[in-house]
Amino acid sequence: MNETKNSILMLAVTQLQEGGYPKLNFKDIADELGVTRANIHHHFSNKESLAQEAIKAHAAVLLEILNEMYEQDLPLTDALAGMETHIWQDLEETDGRGVCACSHLLSDPNNTPNSIMEYALEYFFSSNTMIEKFLERAHEKGELIEDADWKKVALELNMMFYGFINLSRVIYDKPDARKPFEGMIVNWIKNYIR
Repeated sequence: MNETKNSILMLAVTQLQEGGYPKLNFKDIADELGVTRANIHHHFSNKESLAQEAIKAHAAVLLEILNEMYEQDLPLTDALAGMETHIWQDLEETDGRGVCACSHLLSDPNNTPNSIMEYALEYFFSSNTMIEKFLERAHEKGELIEDADWKKVALELNMMFYGFINLSRVIYDKPDARKPFEGMIVNWIKNYIR
């Protein structure tokens, strides 16, 4: 991928993280990069195609992070603690924009075109598949209580992450509000751990 296209995608992800689909703006990206809007249109025919490619690029990065964590073969609680730490660190590094542009899009269906919602949902289900891999392995290793339905627990966990990511964008810079939520996901999964 050429450097200009990659820079456009990175700025598009930032805009999606900051304000969802309504925030995505060719002019602002062109101004930031010092190029013309025509240059952006050379790479992306319209706003929807830019949003779709930005979601794909961003999702690929996040799924790679999950894959790297999976490859470490950590106990489930350690892996989840790592994921939660990543969320807080990403919030700090992005001034609260957050980890996942898709969660912002999924939270605003009235202002997000259906085709973009479908892309965001596709990522959501991809991340759920990764979470399932973590839970299946924990089940196979005997980490989970015997009657735990690991697929159901994986879906619940993914929904918790979705809610956690949305909430964390609001409270990341408010230590008093943030404190009760730190470690919440690991504490929750302990209900299913032997």
